Amino acid sequence: MEAAGQDGKAVRDLSWFYWSIAMDLSKDGQSFLFEESSEPAGPHYAVALRNLDGSPPIRLGDGSPGGLSPDGKWAIAVFTGAPEHVTLLPTGAGEPLDIFPTGIEHLENGGARFMPDGKHITFAGNQPGRLLRTYLLDISGGSPRAITPEGVIATVISPDGKHIAGVDSSMRLTLYPIEGGDPNFIPGLPPGFIPAQWSEDGSAIYIYRQGEIPLTIYRVNVKSGKQKIVRAIEPAGRAGVVSIGPIALSRDASRCVYSYYQTQPNRR
Repeated sequence: MEAAGQDGKAVRDLSWFYWSIAMDLSKDGQSFLFEESSEPAGPHYAVALRNLDGSPPIRLGDGSPGGLSPDGKWAIAVFTGAPEHVTLLPTGAGEPLDIFPTGIEHLENGGARFMPDGKHITFAGNQPGRLLRTYLLDISGGSPRAITPEGVIATVISPDGKHIAGVDSSMRLTLYPIEGGDPNFIPGLPPGFIPAQWSEDGSAIYIYRQGEIPLTIYRVNVKSGKQKIVRAIEPAGRAGVVSIGPIALSRDASRCVYSYYQTQPNRR
């Protein structure tokens, strides 16, 4: 897991052990949330917070992380042990808050995010006998409401909280209205792109294609479909790199933390 500067050259290794997965950047771009799922983290993995300056990580709790709250005071963790539940973990002083979504049979790791109002979250899960999808939930109580079709997990929420971006069954980047309605598609955008982040003004989405090395990040206007390249990401040690991702990106694309999978040659 590394962080790259705007020029793509200033790279800092931010791995904790050997399976560190970047999930979300704080709004101020100073810290990031990640999952550590290597053996030292324990059987239920670890939700951790770390500053981009390389200072030691802080373990917040068990589970698989989702996103940080807009004010940076909370982190979402999904716990898929028994019983499965969502936990809001304080990043500072405070007590964790456990949430057991009504009617949900299974929770999926990595699909939970805070809405911009800080009062609602989205998460991925399924009801009995149904496929995985994304739900919206008021953290103060109530039942979750489905906001994507079955089989679609979406996590990238627009700044105004009106749309959530994901990839449909045809691998098309799709914008789902959170309050309901027909999904929207970006004009001229071919299948295969993955959303990483919305721009601050909500007019564009930063996207990339899984499997590219180096990984190119594009900014695409959601109404016109016009694209431009904003940066490329390449690990400091290119040898043995199989894939790059997931990535956590700031809304101006100036800061990026990314994970990558790298194989090491056998040594005798």
